[in-house]
Amino acid sequence: MPEPVPPSLVDRLLRRWSVFRGSTSRDLPTAIGPVHVLSQAGQGELPPVLLVHGFGASALQWAPLARALLPHVRRVTAVDLPGHGFSVRRPDLALDLLRDGLLVALDQLDDGPAVAVGNSLGGAVVVRYVHARPEQVLGAHLISPGGAPMTPEELDEVRRLFRIRSHGEALAFLERLFGHSVGPIRHLLAPGLRRTFGDEALQGVLAGLTDADWLTTEE
Repeated sequence: MPEPVPPSLVDRLLRRWSVFRGSTSRDLPTAIGPVHVLSQAGQGELPPVLLVHGFGASALQWAPLARALLPHVRRVTAVDLPGHGFSVRRPDLALDLLRDGLLVALDQLDDGPAVAVGNSLGGAVVVRYVHARPEQVLGAHLISPGGAPMTPEELDEVRRLFRIRSHGEALAFLERLFGHSVGPIRHLLAPGLRRTFGDEALQGVLAGLTDADWLTTEE
């Protein structure tokens, strides 16, 4: 079984910079291993905000939004999903383990009911969190949420999209992600994409998806 890809040097430096700017970095214990969160007290009176990233991303990628929110809310907390960022990165990761580990971690936050924001995979996770812990969520903001039922052909296309093995495939992914060319910087971003989605542990999550993982009509 392949070993997961550890956080990159860039991610480690960005986390240090985030802590330098006032964030708290901590690991929350769960049965599947530690789940990492970055949090920072805000200067406003609005409710706390919980940020949950998408597949292959990390808490660090919420930094611009977190900075914009801090003057208005009591606290901003960004979580690294299991298998991502600085959370536990285990080779047998599956979507149910990811969700269960996150739920146990979020139960340890003591900021009171929050507005939960979820992108992509994080959107699907937030929907499940709303149903499991409705008393902890004041509202949910979903950005391109995942979890909708897919046909086998559609699921195969998603798996193909995230199977990035070459520089050219990484460039094509970036253009599809942004909807246009991002210029020469795409050549700097491409190696990081190959590193992230070359992680066989993350590929194992995609490979293990079944119809039981889709959000239900009630959800």
